[in-house]
Amino acid sequence: MAVIIKNIILNAKLKKVWSFVTNPNNFSRYVFGYAGGKVRSKNKLGVGAKYEWYGKIGPFKLKSLEEIITWKNNSYVAYHGKLFGITFDSSIAMKKEKFNKTVLIVSIRYKVPLLLGGRITDWLFVKNIVERCIIYSLYQIRSKFRNNQPKKIKL
Repeated sequence: MAVIIKNIILNAKLKKVWSFVTNPNNFSRYVFGYAGGKVRSKNKLGVGAKYEWYGKIGPFKLKSLEEIITWKNNSYVAYHGKLFGITFDSSIAMKKEKFNKTVLIVSIRYKVPLLLGGRITDWLFVKNIVERCIIYSLYQIRSKFRNNQPKKIKL
């Protein structure tokens, strides 16, 4: 299993960042490759909320099914899902910083199945794609909270 962790400091209050990144209506505003989707459960937030989304990365059309498996309001949300035959566990954690800043930490743990090339496929290109998607998403979130944002981004 591969694990990728990236973080960013945002110039916004934690509750505002939390509301933005956990709201399914905002996924299209920051998730790389997201073309559309829908909530597949009665609740759209919290443990048990399920999402189905479609996207496209290069020539590949994607369909992802995700479920929230952990929810700690205003601090941590974890998802389990499957995308293009690759199972993953992803999470978003947040920490309050001084001066109304928020540290946003994204973690993705995934496994490329043997039928899709396993570790070789992961090493050749999957890890690079996943890292770029996370970085893109963090930049999109950063642009949402750009006011007085420092120019450097910690990735």
